[in-house]
This record gives sequence, structure tokens and C-alpha cells, in this order.
Amino acid sequence: MLDVHEIGLTDGQIFQAGDVAPPGEYTRVDRPGKTIVLTHLDYLPASFDGTVAIYAPVRRAAHLISRR
Repeated sequence: MLDVHEIGLTDGQIFQAGDVAPPGEYTRVDRPGKTIVLTHLDYLPASFDGTVAIYAPVRRAAHLISRR
């Protein structure tokens, strides 16, 4: 896992491609708009574009989660 301060974020966790992450939804920090959903403990995927993909967990409001 990377230090969030290395890329200018002030809180939360970030992961890079190849890190094992818990189930949940993750968004690319380095390429906004790209998301991945892990249904179980798994590796976050590579970018395949020559850069190291950086992911942050998506935090959803409780009322949005209950509707899923």
C-alpha cells in the first residue's frame, strides 16, 4: 500500500495495481472515472497502459449502500 501523502491525498487508503485488496468498489486516482469492483479478496488489476494504476476505495453513503 502506498502513502496517501505521496500523491497529495490527505486521508484514506490507496492501493496500487497488484496489491491485494478487500471486497469493494475502487476508483482509479490517476485516471478519474475508471472503477473496479472486487467481490472477494483479490488483486487490483494492472492498467495495461504503461502506468502504475493507483486505486482508492469508493466510500458510499449508508442510504445508497442499502439500496444495492
